[in-house]
Amino acid sequence: MSEYLLEPYRYDDLPDPPPGSFRVAEVLPGRNEDPVSYLLRSTDLSNPLEYEALSYAWVDLNDRATVICEGKRVEVTRSLYGALAQLRYQDRSRLLYADALCINQPNVAERGYQVRQMRKIYGKARVVLSWPGPGTQDRQEAIAIESIHKVSTFLCQRLGVSISDLRSMSNIYQDLILTNRAALLDFRDTDIFTYVTGDGNSSWIPQWNKPMLFRNPFRFGRALPWRPAGETTPVWNIDKNLNIISLTGYFVDSVKYVEPYNEHVFCNTMLDSKEGQGILAQSWQRILKTVEESQSHSPLSTSTLTPAATSFSFGLDEKTDPADESYLRPSFVAYFKLVLDKETFSKYVPLELAERSESANGSTFGKPAWDFKYPESSFFITRNEFIGCAVSMIRHGNIIYVALGSTYPFILRPDGDEFLLRGYTYMNEERASLAAAKTALSFESYELNSTTGSSSTYHLD
Repeated sequence: MSEYLLEPYRYDDLPDPPPGSFRVAEVLPGRNEDPVSYLLRSTDLSNPLEYEALSYAWVDLNDRATVICEGKRVEVTRSLYGALAQLRYQDRSRLLYADALCINQPNVAERGYQVRQMRKIYGKARVVLSWPGPGTQDRQEAIAIESIHKVSTFLCQRLGVSISDLRSMSNIYQDLILTNRAALLDFRDTDIFTYVTGDGNSSWIPQWNKPMLFRNPFRFGRALPWRPAGETTPVWNIDKNLNIISLTGYFVDSVKYVEPYNEHVFCNTMLDSKEGQGILAQSWQRILKTVEESQSHSPLSTSTLTPAATSFSFGLDEKTDPADESYLRPSFVAYFKLVLDKETFSKYVPLELAERSESANGSTFGKPAWDFKYPESSFFITRNEFIGCAVSMIRHGNIIYVALGSTYPFILRPDGDEFLLRGYTYMNEERASLAAAKTALSFESYELNSTTGSSSTYHLD
């Protein structure tokens, strides 16, 4: 029997009421080339079955494989398939939790709830298994695991605890890492500050206790083809007594126009309902009005819509090239045609650009946003008309700052003679990088002192 000929599996609803309920997969025994088969069992956080949770590398989401659930077909990533085939026992079943198996992904309501309680699900597991991927000739997966062990051992030695002690701590990050300032011991570039959320008690301490999906709405996307700091290395110093970090870099520009938005608005499912379409239309009308105010005319020019398209498209998915204007601009315009009424579309989009984008697929712009509580983000335009998106709420007058050794510029919020680090920003096109380079050549470097309190100070070298 070929698993490819089987009917697709259809999930039963979880027990009602849903709070605390979830599924675990009973992976059936198998060996070698046997198909991966499993059963789904419902359980509850208040008294769960004894299970192990699986954390696995996503790798190529388009590389799919088939597993069998209760005699029906389920499509999963090749990475997950490899993990299940490797981890199943040969002589008995094994209870595992893996989101792709245990959550009815097409059910938006269920998926949203299950994702929100996922931390508890992993916390209740007997053990969490990590699957970095199949073995390679250069042993990259072994190096990854060994590195995790080395970092864990080093931190525990530095902080005077054992790994077994960590299980008794309710908040490891707060109780151990942040309290002892062990978060920043050394770093090769300042991209470490892309883990700053801009909303915590600490201005510059990375929020590693928050999953990337929650703290970083720009989680997807290929590497940028330009670097505003060039091939520089960071210059930094930490004063542990004063809880101050000094970073050398330079200012690029300041924010003049800003419009907040939430990444969830751009998820694919928003176009599936009248309510979602209405929310989308209102959000885009606010953003476009802000752009119009900065340009003092409409329709908007191609030179304006292009950087807007690349800025909002950043993080679209893991394959999108943030510099491919020939793809991003027409897709962006076609997307507008789906979400805006004819009058609004004609007001903001030049006729020539609309005609050139007729063959583009607007549905490709919608981001693969899930039902998380995303942080509030910001669309902005600077005094020199650079366009970008920031990972936090920012304000008029905030500073675009490039630290040496950074891939992205950072947002600084002035507060008298002090600054608060508000996270990083994506700014479109190489023009911003060239401006940063000119600034670096024209002025002395700035030294930014960011405190771990509610504000931070800076001074010139």
